[in-house]
Amino acid sequence: PELNVAIFEAGDSLGGNHRWSWFASDLDAPGTQLMAGFATTEWSGGYDVAFPGHTRHLSSPYRSLASRDFDAALRSELPAAAIRTQARAAKLAAGGVTLASGEHIAARCVIDCRDFTPSAQLRGGWQVFVGRHLRTRTAHGVADPIVMDTRVAQHGAYRFVYTLPLGPDELFVEDTYYADEPALDRAALEARIDRYCTAMGWHGDSLGGETGVLPVITGGDFAAYRAALGGAGVATPCPSRWPMPSPWPATRGCRATSLPRCSRTGRSGTGGRRGSIAASAGCCSTLPSPKNVTGCSNGSIACANP
Repeated sequence: PELNVAIFEAGDSLGGNHRWSWFASDLDAPGTQLMAGFATTEWSGGYDVAFPGHTRHLSSPYRSLASRDFDAALRSELPAAAIRTQARAAKLAAGGVTLASGEHIAARCVIDCRDFTPSAQLRGGWQVFVGRHLRTRTAHGVADPIVMDTRVAQHGAYRFVYTLPLGPDELFVEDTYYADEPALDRAALEARIDRYCTAMGWHGDSLGGETGVLPVITGGDFAAYRAALGGAGVATPCPSRWPMPSPWPATRGCRATSLPRCSRTGRSGTGGRRGSIAASAGCCSTLPSPKNVTGCSNGSIACANP
């Protein structure tokens, strides 16, 4: 309540078109409380992994959140005036955000969540995937998530299939690769999902899908990378797919206490005093979103904490 918050989203809705998932152990008690207002799918019985010749069930509970539910919950938590869609950030600085329209929003702290730009200052690879939401013709019988099934041809990368049982006759099936190059052949991956579903005995109709080419950073000069993006006073979250529970960087011009942990959603404040937040959309993977400092799927956030 002490902060004014605004989110500037480059797209039409917050959270893009993605399913965001995590282990319950990724969040501490306050982080779990932040998620209480969001319509998540939960599997308290754990999850499965499968490798050639080996399978294992692990007991850690698993959670998942659809982008439409992320969007709906943030809109119910924040004032309507705090969310502006189709508003892309053109320039960031410690003093605020300038939109592509030329409008400038002043702020005392900027959090940049725009799409990742490859940089010589960072090392790593890419996660490439195609996901499909499937309604099966009969009950599929899958009780728990299959977080990793590597019993598939690798095709020159580290490949696995990821499956979430969203209901008795609904599955989310994703063909995923950790690769050196950001190359996505959607037709090829769709065909591989077809073959995998056939092999598993799952037949039905597609309800939707998603694609992604996301950075997996293994090292580099992070200070130089952040400085190149926005300079002093701009906080940039870790450029990787997984949004929780990586910490936000402390930056000059923003108090560390004003920045939340890298969480997808949330309600509580961040410890900052009276101020204002402006945000512009385009987050590649990390979705910060406590009530007083919130994030979006394709953009940046500017916040002020005097």
